[in-house]
Amino acid sequence: MIKVNVGQDFLEAVKGRKVVCFEISVYSPKITFVLKKGYTKTEFNEVVKRMLRYKVDSCNIKGIIWCKKGIWFTRLDNFENEFAIEFYSWWQACKAPEIPENLL
Repeated sequence: MIKVNVGQDFLEAVKGRKVVCFEISVYSPKITFVLKKGYTKTEFNEVVKRMLRYKVDSCNIKGIIWCKKGIWFTRLDNFENEFAIEFYSWWQACKAPEIPENLL
């Protein structure tokens, strides 16, 4: 498995974009990072600081990141082939879905 720092992985994905909100889950250890729409700079920095504490297998990170201009990121997983030992995951930019009530 490929180990990644949750915070660095997030920051690399959103580099150059304005984040609107996000919900990112890590499965081992079980933790969820949430940033609601309308957050302050302090709230953003606090959540990212907590995320930077965790280094996990890339396949243990899931979630959606909403950005300005209708862009969102979701986590995709892939095996190199059916016999591959390495399983990896990355953030994929897509067109944004509506933000759910719990993040407003």
